Amino acid sequence: RKTVFGSHHLNRARPTTCRVARMKIIAGSVGSAEVAVAASRADPARKDRDEWKTRTDRHCSSCEVTSCIDDLTVADDAECSDGTWQDPQSSRTLTYAPKRLRFHAETPTWKSDIRWISAHDELTFGWFSQLFEKLAIHRIFAFLGEVTLFSGFLVARQNTLKSHFHTDFDNSGGKAFTLMTPLYDMSALSDCHLVCEADDSATIKQYRYLFGRAIVFGDFFVHATQTGAAPTPLAFLSFTFGLKSLTEAQWRAAEAYVEQQNPIYRDPWGKLVRSKAFVHREGSKR
Repeated sequence: RKTVFGSHHLNRARPTTCRVARMKIIAGSVGSAEVAVAASRADPARKDRDEWKTRTDRHCSSCEVTSCIDDLTVADDAECSDGTWQDPQSSRTLTYAPKRLRFHAETPTWKSDIRWISAHDELTFGWFSQLFEKLAIHRIFAFLGEVTLFSGFLVARQNTLKSHFHTDFDNSGGKAFTLMTPLYDMSALSDCHLVCEADDSATIKQYRYLFGRAIVFGDFFVHATQTGAAPTPLAFLSFTFGLKSLTEAQWRAAEAYVEQQNPIYRDPWGKLVRSKAFVHREGSKR
């Protein structure tokens, strides 16, 4: 079933909740065939939220996440028009020299300047994997089963002219998820957050990003970036992950999304995979 929210138009999401492993689960039933889970770590307990914020601050600092975002440059061998990673070209390769990281930045066709910045090579995938482990996401979700990382992202945006409603995962059996957590305080912004469909598909609700909090959602969660223009660029840390118990059919359904987002990702059985979608794109450019 779809995620259920309250009935007030563009009000904060008012979920039906149950406390499971110190998580707040928003609707859905864990383990069901068509689960849509949206979980926010450490809410409403302030102690838990502070713990997540402290952990995020510490490990994002140790891995130079914000420095990486600030100092990304277009790779020497990448085509570009103005030499900056903010250039509106649809895709490019970026580097962070201090850690020798190479990223792939993808811009969607819908009306936003959003950049999905993912690993371009195995070394950079390992950087995201290290963050995933340090933030203990696999332990937080251990009550679902054994968890593994599929891919990691830095997400950067400032302006969104039109919301593009979509789902990330469908038909994974409630075993594949997306996590988003802001890297900066967004509490002063009335827009530029996340919007999602209520169960009736006719009501739109706002989820407000809070620094020190993450939202996690799974199958059939219809959502979009809220319209708005932030005064400064916004940045997020994002992961796709799931259960190692995914069947081959469930993984094929999840992989259909994952392979479109990343040049390199990991399957539920621990193998790094080069995206066929990106190999095809690169081949067509030659």
